[in-house]
Amino acid sequence: MIFLRAIKQTEHEPSDSYPLNLPQIAAIDRLEFSAPVTLIAGDNGSGKTTLVELIAALTGAVRIGDARASRRAQGSFSTASRAFRAEFTHKPKRSFFFLAEDFTRYIDAREDMMREERAEMERIDREYANRSGYARSLAAMPHASGLHEMNSMYSDELAEQSHGEGYIDFFGARLKPQGLYLMDEPEGALSYYNQYVLMNMIADAAKHDSQFIVSTHSPVLLAYPCAMLYAFDSGALKESSFEQLENINFLRDFLSEPGRYLRRLGEAEE
Repeated sequence: MIFLRAIKQTEHEPSDSYPLNLPQIAAIDRLEFSAPVTLIAGDNGSGKTTLVELIAALTGAVRIGDARASRRAQGSFSTASRAFRAEFTHKPKRSFFFLAEDFTRYIDAREDMMREERAEMERIDREYANRSGYARSLAAMPHASGLHEMNSMYSDELAEQSHGEGYIDFFGARLKPQGLYLMDEPEGALSYYNQYVLMNMIADAAKHDSQFIVSTHSPVLLAYPCAMLYAFDSGALKESSFEQLENINFLRDFLSEPGRYLRRLGEAEE
């Protein structure tokens, strides 16, 4: 399913406001998404994250994990949101934006909310000690419901899992049918095998009418079959292929003959 068909720049006036002051973003006239999964590749600092943040601002995607960062991003992208327009075939049921760096903050915020709910239930037990069980249950119900909802969202407690396990559990709970999902480097804490697990989770969700736009360095995710693939190359965003990507060719070359690269380390030490 394709919900977001394209983003298009409708105003081409020069701007000194972020991110339109970045040449690689200002140069985008129209960017099309013609497959359920679109991948965006590029080196560090090439503009991948900025582009996905811009798409999130244009689509009104909910940023997972950091409400303050979401508000800051809305302010930063306000000018760009007026210069670009999102073209939808129709609106998704849900739209989420996930940055790997927000994951730890999300866990911490969730733990804080759960502690607050438990504290409220303990307070109610004390203050309602001499009242009926019905009155006590009625007062505690909203807090018990909130705790139950947070506890039942994931198969295991996120704070007690390894970072990678928590990632996978987190994504498994979030990826639902008929959603638009924007991800920035979701491979952050994942082993190559778990990147493959994530790829399969994305594929399953795509089969159930979801759309993904993902910026990534991951050679595993970049190999996703039939994905539309863009790459920032020499400061410009271009349609590309897995075989053309510089980081894939470097990795392939390195793995085929690591000694050739490692010898240079010895030469440098000498």
